[in-house]
Order: sequence, then structure tokens, then C-alpha cells
Amino acid sequence: MGAVRLPDDLTIYQVTEIKAILLKALREYERRNTAIELDFSNVKECDGAGVQLLLALSNSAAKAGATVALHSVPKPLAKLLDDLQLSSRFLVNS
Repeated sequence: MGAVRLPDDLTIYQVTEIKAILLKALREYERRNTAIELDFSNVKECDGAGVQLLLALSNSAAKAGATVALHSVPKPLAKLLDDLQLSSRFLVNS
């Protein structure tokens, strides 16, 4: 499985939909034992609910022994993760 391309918005309005996508990626990791890779190239907006969802994935992945790689992360989101001291929870590739 390649990187999971996320939709345009990672906000409270899409959390349920995106949670299902991320849970599927976690299950794929458990089956194949590969990194969970997320492609942010389409993401234009991310709010607190989106960050919480990423943290929940990070926590679940850590329990499964997985790493979460974020690809094509928009600069504002990369800065937000840095400001919140959360970048170390992910492999961030801008």
C-alpha cells in the first residue's frame, strides 16, 4: 500500500471520514508491517480536530510498533506541529 492521500480539509467537518481512512491504513500496517504513510499534498486546511486525529493515529501506531510518515506537509502545518512540539511524533517530509 502506498501513501494515503488525504482530502483537501483535515478539519472537524471531515474527522469521521478521515478517521475511517486512517484506521484502514493502521490495519494495513498490521497486516504488512510497513510504515503508515500519509500524503498531505491536497491538504489546504487543518484545524485542532485534524491535529487530534493525527495524534490518535500516532498513539495507535506506536502501540502497534509502527511509524507514521507525513509527506508533502504544507509549511503552515509543519510549523504548527513544530510549535506544538509534536513533530517528533511523526516522520515529517515537507
